Amino acid sequence: MRADPKTEAAAVNIVKQCFEAFTKKDLDAILAFFAPDPDLVVIGTGGDEKCVGLAALRNIFKRSFASFEEAT
Repeated sequence: MRADPKTEAAAVNIVKQCFEAFTKKDLDAILAFFAPDPDLVVIGTGGDEKCVGLAALRNIFKRSFASFEEAT
């Protein structure tokens, strides 16, 4: 089943906002997309990118941001 156009546009907008925050290396903006639950689990694409909680996720993003000059 496909989402209606309004729902699809809203979802695409969220993904664009998240990517924009990432490309700007805006840590607070990117973390706002994640639930503030202490048991939040995020598994990234790297073997060492598994974390629990926002503090650990913050560290993953800090390390990621330090690894590139510009994202497109």
